[in-house]
Amino acid sequence: MDLKSATYIDLLLWSCPEPVTRGNYKRLLAKLDLLMMEGTRPKGALRKIISLLAPLLEEYELRKHPPVSVSGREALAYIVEQRGESRSEFARAMGIRPQVVSNVLNGKRGISKKLAARLGEKLKLDAVVFLVADLKE
Repeated sequence: MDLKSATYIDLLLWSCPEPVTRGNYKRLLAKLDLLMMEGTRPKGALRKIISLLAPLLEEYELRKHPPVSVSGREALAYIVEQRGESRSEFARAMGIRPQVVSNVLNGKRGISKKLAARLGEKLKLDAVVFLVADLKE
């Protein structure tokens, strides 16, 4: 079937949208993937069926895999550990004083906007990872 020129009814019959379960998740996700590959700005019936399937899949994914909230300090500790570097080595690689990293990881200081920006730039992450999560502490 040519998905771009299909009618809404044709797309409904083809995709068979229904509440997502473990048993039909992969099938529905594969259908959504095919629909999404039809262009960056879907129109008409294609847009409507994507708007129907995407929230069903998103709700299932959030239910099965809820997002994990960690503090900025926890995020930083995880990154240092995954890089396999000492705190001093990590600090030097980031262009910051080792004492700053130690103080953050020991809970003696928070992560400032300036520090979050530096970490984000060096690690190619959004600084918000360190700022928003740090509000939890």
